[in-house]
Amino acid sequence: MKIIPAERARGRTQCESDISEGRLQLFWQIRSSWGQFMASLFEERFEIHVIPVSDITNDKQCSFRGGYNERISEHIDSLFGSGSMDAALAEVDAYRQLRYREYLESRST
Repeated sequence: MKIIPAERARGRTQCESDISEGRLQLFWQIRSSWGQFMASLFEERFEIHVIPVSDITNDKQCSFRGGYNERISEHIDSLFGSGSMDAALAEVDAYRQLRYREYLESRST
């Protein structure tokens, strides 16, 4: 995807507006049980609503969402401590990997 700087800036600006109104959200491609895990984790830990997005997108949407998510990540880290967002994403990845391993093991028996 090609990043469109104006759209990235627009995403950051929209996020600022949403933060000031207490409307915290994150755009993410979530699926399966790990997607549900992520949505629950972010809602419980950060009070962020995860908005599911499709992998079928365009440069404009991708740039906007990238700017938005970048700004919400900065906001979360400012509230909960540096690295909070990355730590939560690492938990989601660990959960996803565990579920994939369990699935593969169930198929081999």
